[in-house]
Amino acid sequence: MNTSNSLSDTYKVSLYHRAMEFKNRLQQLLQAKDGGNMSELAAFCKVTPQAVQQWIAQGRAPRPHRLQEIAAYFGITEKELLFGEDVPGDMTSRENERVVFPASFIPVAAYEPGDDDFVTIKTVRLKLSAGITGFSIEPERGEGMPIVFQREWMERNGFYAENLIAVKIRGDSMRPKLDDGDLVVINTADRIPKDNHLYAVNFDGEDVIKRLCRENREWWLVSDNPDQKSYPKQICKGGSCIIIGHIIHMQSRTF
Repeated sequence: MNTSNSLSDTYKVSLYHRAMEFKNRLQQLLQAKDGGNMSELAAFCKVTPQAVQQWIAQGRAPRPHRLQEIAAYFGITEKELLFGEDVPGDMTSRENERVVFPASFIPVAAYEPGDDDFVTIKTVRLKLSAGITGFSIEPERGEGMPIVFQREWMERNGFYAENLIAVKIRGDSMRPKLDDGDLVVINTADRIPKDNHLYAVNFDGEDVIKRLCRENREWWLVSDNPDQKSYPKQICKGGSCIIIGHIIHMQSRTF
C-alpha cells in the first residue's frame, strides 16, 4: 500500500501539538528580541499588530509566505520557527531547511485584517417590498465573527464580492440545518432555481431562506424543519415569490 501521500494518526497528532506550540515559540522570540512588542514584527511583515496578535491567540501558524517573513525577521530558519530543533526529517528540505509539507497536508490559512488574499463579506438586513424585484440593504447591527473567503477560492468558483451579501437567519423554519441567528451568504447573481437548493426569497415583502423544490411542474418553498404542520410548504409563483439569490455558504453561531 502506498502511504507516501498520507499522514498516520500519530503523525497528525504530532503536527497538532507542534502547531499549538507555535504561539509559545513566537511569544518567546518576541520577548527576547523586542521585549514582547509586536509592532516591529508587524511592520516587517507589512501586517497590523492585530494580525500578529491573532497568530499568537489562535495557536496556529500563518500561511507559508508569512512564515518565511517571520523567520527572516528573527534570523532563523522556518524549521526552527515551527519546530525548534526537533523536526521530523521527512518534512525538511536538506538543501535550504525549508519546511516541506506532505502532498495531502493542507495548512490552515489564518485571516489577517487588510490582507488582499481574503475578501470580507458584509452582513446586512434586506429591505424589501412585495412584488418588487430589487432590494436595498442596511448594515446588520451586533457583534460576531466576520465571514471571510479566500480570494482564490472565490475566483475559482466564479463568485464576485459585489454580488455576495450575508444575512442572519430569523426563526426556526430551517432547523436543524440552520438555527435562529446563523448566517448565510447569498450570491445575488444566481437567481435561477435549482431543485432542492437553498435560496433567499422575497416572499410577499418578507425575506425568507427556504429550499426550492420542484413538484407537479411548480416550484415550492419548503422548510427543513420536520414540523411541517407548523411550517407548511408554499407555492413560489409570480410576483409574490421573487428569488433574491442562491445560498452558497452557511455559518453557525454555535461553532
